[in-house]
Amino acid sequence: MKRKPIWLVGLVCLAALLIWLVFFPPLPVELAGREWRLEAVEVVGGPTLWRSSDPDQFTLIFSSTTISGQAGCNSYEARHRVNRFTRSFSTGPVFHTLVGCLDPDLRAREDAFFDALAGTSRYELSGDELRVYFDDGMKVLVFEGGGR
Repeated sequence: MKRKPIWLVGLVCLAALLIWLVFFPPLPVELAGREWRLEAVEVVGGPTLWRSSDPDQFTLIFSSTTISGQAGCNSYEARHRVNRFTRSFSTGPVFHTLVGCLDPDLRAREDAFFDALAGTSRYELSGDELRVYFDDGMKVLVFEGGGR
């Protein structure tokens, strides 16, 4: 019986690891373990659509496979896919509680926030600022990161 060269086994293991990292990359450490608070919604290269008067109203928390947080009157959760190499970020359907908002403006912002999360395309991270792009990259959710 002929034995396979050890370098060939090592090469196969390395290829399997690279494939795993490309298709199932780990969550970037910088995103995990923090509560991100929404500061503003902006048009890329344009005006600020709205600035949060209470950053704790809209939050974003990453786990290995889901995002969750508070959005105005309701809490939410969605599955996500983040690729640290390409900075792509996408979510599945956003599921949320059905608590009624008495403030119609807050309810409208909450709906817009859920729509934005469902349409994310990529992210940028700079220090304690997380920018999540949506609407084909034309608009951005600007978050500030809390402690770990």
